Amino acid sequence: MFTQATHADCEAVAALAQKTFLESFGHLYRPENRAAHVAEKFSTEFFTHALEAGDTILMLHDAARLIGYAKVGHLNLPMKPPIARGAQEIHRVYIDKEFQGRGLGKALMLHILSLPRIAAASAVYLGVWEENLRAQHLYTLYGFEPVGKYLYQVGDQADQEIIMARVR
Repeated sequence: MFTQATHADCEAVAALAQKTFLESFGHLYRPENRAAHVAEKFSTEFFTHALEAGDTILMLHDAARLIGYAKVGHLNLPMKPPIARGAQEIHRVYIDKEFQGRGLGKALMLHILSLPRIAAASAVYLGVWEENLRAQHLYTLYGFEPVGKYLYQVGDQADQEIIMARVR
């Protein structure tokens, strides 16, 4: 079941966000970089501010348990022109590791793409770690194509990210 997060949900979203980020990428970073990044980008305050800034946070529930989330909003990727007017960005798509491999990522992507702000956008962008081939494959199934690269900073460490776009 999909719902849109409210301020009351930000603590639960932050807890899942921290868990899924650390499970997926925590091994890549030194402890001090990892801790600072999680505190800055995966906190209750971060998600509260995202809602206040107009982002949409989707939650995926299995019965009463939060098992996935996505965050979408205005384009924040370090893009060089030309950028499609009215473009939107899928900032995050995460499924709890325990529930991966069940088609939930595909269901979440379909739901994201049906959101009015995404469906009406002239282009939708996202960033994905260059070594996350599974996610890249998922995104190509929904019409995303590589259009650039950038460095994603976690403290003093940087990962190469691929920018993908779906242009109408």
